[in-house]
Amino acid sequence: MKIFKYPHLVLIEILHSMNYSEIFMMSFISKNMKKLIKSYQIARFEKIDSIRYECNPRGQPLVYIYYKSSSEKIVKIDKLDKNINDYFQLNISGKMIDFR
Repeated sequence: MKIFKYPHLVLIEILHSMNYSEIFMMSFISKNMKKLIKSYQIARFEKIDSIRYECNPRGQPLVYIYYKSSSEKIVKIDKLDKNINDYFQLNISGKMIDFR
């Protein structure tokens, strides 16, 4: 999908309908996408009260965003499960990382 070809109002609505974890993943697509997200989502990001980093009992890092009276988990780092095939790869700073 070529998101940059949509009109301004459509882009705003697309980003507004996404949750924080989806926006976080989209920010890895390109530098232009990261700039687009920053410019259109300033008001939404200002509503974030805090970001909390935790580690569950199995030793997996978790990242939560807290806003208003709720929270949303945006990142969970876990070992690769070879039985599940819904992974995709992104090149992050020259290193290929599997995401699910």
